Amino acid sequence: IVICIAMRFTVLIALCVVVACASCAFANDDFSSWVGKKLIEGKDAAQLHALAGESADVVLETDLPQVHRVIHPGQMVTMDYRPDRVNVSVDETNVVTRVYRG
Repeated sequence: IVICIAMRFTVLIALCVVVACASCAFANDDFSSWVGKKLIEGKDAAQLHALAGESADVVLETDLPQVHRVIHPGQMVTMDYRPDRVNVSVDETNVVTRVYRG
C-alpha cells in the first residue's frame, strides 16, 4: 500500500511539472501589439509585404506562429484547448480584436 501511494504521488508531481513547464514556455509571448492592426491573410501577404515595405499598422499571416487560427466574426470554432495554438480574432474589416493562446 505504501509503494502504491508513493507511486501515485510521484506521478502526480511529474504531471504537475509537465503542466507548469508547458504553460511557462509561452508565458513571455506578447501578442498585445497586434490588437488594432489589420491582418493580411493568404499567400499574397509576403508579396504585399515586400512591395509595401515595413508597415506598423498591419500583421501578416505569414508572421503568425505556425500553429494558429484566425477567427472571423460569427465563425464557429472548436472548444479544444491547445496551449501551442495562437487564436487571432478579427472584426469584419480584418482588424485584430483579440489574441490569445488555446
